[in-house]
Amino acid sequence: MKNLKQYFAITIMALVISLFSNTTFAIGNENSNDLNDFKITAVENMGTSHTDVWNLEYSNSANSIKIVKSVEKGVTQYIVRGKFLEVRYVSSKKGFGARLIKNSEAHVPSAIRDNVINLAAVKQQRIISSEPVDDQTALSLIAAYLPELVNNNYKHILQ
Repeated sequence: MKNLKQYFAITIMALVISLFSNTTFAIGNENSNDLNDFKITAVENMGTSHTDVWNLEYSNSANSIKIVKSVEKGVTQYIVRGKFLEVRYVSSKKGFGARLIKNSEAHVPSAIRDNVINLAAVKQQRIISSEPVDDQTALSLIAAYLPELVNNNYKHILQ
């Protein structure tokens, strides 16, 4: 029930944000150092790739997290990568939720990923929404739920 209430609140925020923003949006108080405050900025496509890329920053952090979107066979994947963090969020007709990154796609060694990512939280976030979501909603949900995937000893990598 708590996740459902959070989802609706975040979805409403994402819809309001999408009405007032094109490529950059932020949620929260700029003077706060909380992981509830974040900024997502679109990265201009420099090459011939047809993927969308965004930077996610929490609370004016120097650590930027990249979100790379890809679509294949009706499934949209958002690969979330930081210096010590990798995870994927998937949006399909089955819904939207978190998944572990495949070893074949990983850039961060599995020993590091296994320490940073909270596996129980990944299981809890397997279904955040029972419906597919658009990019703006997906990005807002990723930013809101990602801190829960990081083990407490490693939250500093987001700040």
